[in-house]
Amino acid sequence: MYGVTCLSIQHMNKWVCEYTSGRKMMHNEPRSGHSSDIVKVNSVVAVCAALETDCRLTVDAIAHPPAKNGSSSISQGSIHSILHDHLDLSKFSAQWIPKELTEDYRRISVGAVLHFLTLYNQRRGIQPIPRT
Repeated sequence: MYGVTCLSIQHMNKWVCEYTSGRKMMHNEPRSGHSSDIVKVNSVVAVCAALETDCRLTVDAIAHPPAKNGSSSISQGSIHSILHDHLDLSKFSAQWIPKELTEDYRRISVGAVLHFLTLYNQRRGIQPIPRT
């Protein structure tokens, strides 16, 4: 097999040496230095504050807020990590909501669904469903 999709001779020799010396995986080994998954506390606080003002913000809108004095933007990848991994939120119907709903959220959701179902049934002339 020849062409631009093939490894060069130099890379082939490098991998042969790596495997003959005992390497078993092609993936990069962990390196020392700054971890890429560290999120600063002030970044989490900034994302929380942005969501408190408007829970319908997108990751892009949080990453690039309107210019303020001395404000620094947070990368989209960091915001995504904060929302999903640290705050345990997911986007549903254009709103950020907790992945696991609390009893209060469940009660409010069930109440809203029953209210809309009752309105729908009234418009169609169907008797309401008795609550148990």
